[in-house]
Amino acid sequence: MNDQFLHDFRRQPDQEFSKELFRRIEKMPQVTAVSPKQSMHTFHLWIRVAIFCLVLMTVLSFMPPIRARLQTTIQQIGQMTLEISDEYPTPDNPEIVPSLILPLDQARQAVSFQFGLPTELPDGLIFDEDAVRVLQISEGVQLSFIDPNDERRGMWLNASPADPDINYVVGPDSITETTVNDQPAVFIYGGWDSDTQTWRDYGLPPMLRWEADNVQYMLIVSQSFTAEDLLDVAESVSPITE
Repeated sequence: MNDQFLHDFRRQPDQEFSKELFRRIEKMPQVTAVSPKQSMHTFHLWIRVAIFCLVLMTVLSFMPPIRARLQTTIQQIGQMTLEISDEYPTPDNPEIVPSLILPLDQARQAVSFQFGLPTELPDGLIFDEDAVRVLQISEGVQLSFIDPNDERRGMWLNASPADPDINYVVGPDSITETTVNDQPAVFIYGGWDSDTQTWRDYGLPPMLRWEADNVQYMLIVSQSFTAEDLLDVAESVSPITE
């Protein structure tokens, strides 16, 4: 894969990417809950994982040096390219990707691609149309589906333009192939731990990644859901219409 053109045109990145990124994520507003302390800790951890995955899905397109440095195994699933590696995917001088929180209609206008919405959700979840997270610089959005009566229950749908030349980096023995609407998809178990810089099995439901209508999606859920729930939601994502 020739990444030289990406290297030639990318902007010079800021310093201290991983530390700064996780400082920002740790400062996300926390919701007071009556649930057990450990359950809420796990829930907020999974929110941070969801945001980090959104950043990782898009930011790698600006970082060709990472692919040259890592010793990885490349696996192609449909149009998706996965790199399986035991090395933490953060280059020395990456670019911080800021984000905005916008209503859905403004979020659609802020990005150059059209993304679908799920028409089926588990009981109790509602779509927060006033809080769509939009990445700047590299394009991506995150939609939140939260249960107002149980703050431990949530789903997050990340979307960004599909690009087979952008690889998503996962840890060893972390993926299982599946299908969404008869198209290739993949379950991803675990996530990168920023403290130890290793792939970690959090003991939570997998993430689901697939592509449709030239958009790549990543669905992430809290502990109260199953892999089957992910498939049901993913298969209900409506076709993109004007």
